[in-house]
Amino acid sequence: MPEHLAAQLRTHRLKATPQRISIFGYLRASTAHPRADTVYRDLKPAFPSLSLATVYKTLESLSQAGLAEVINLGDGHLRFDGNTAPHSHLICRSCGRVEDLDDSSLADLTAQVEQRSGYRITGQTLYFYGNCPRCRQLAGEVMRPDA
Repeated sequence: MPEHLAAQLRTHRLKATPQRISIFGYLRASTAHPRADTVYRDLKPAFPSLSLATVYKTLESLSQAGLAEVINLGDGHLRFDGNTAPHSHLICRSCGRVEDLDDSSLADLTAQVEQRSGYRITGQTLYFYGNCPRCRQLAGEVMRPDA
């Protein structure tokens, strides 16, 4: 797996250092949409010389190369997604959890926007905000099976 990641980095003209490969692999394996400080904290034991600046620079390089997506929730903390396939996100306003939403109807929406606007859509960002099931349950909200 690391060689596959290294090849992807090199394809995008990024140097495949052990730290960069690990950061890229971490991001690809994560569904938590981590912040840079989380990546740093989790990888630091394996790479004692790793700096937070290196993590930030690597995440920025990955996003500029199209190998990661930046998620800006407006809270001053960028989150990163290793899933670069078109998809939307669900964001909990209570706990800040971010989840992927893979819904084929969103591709239909993109096609409709293109048809109505005349634009050639090359990307989209769509966030759905609300409260996740866990936070709703903690708040004592009655959960219906279809909710």
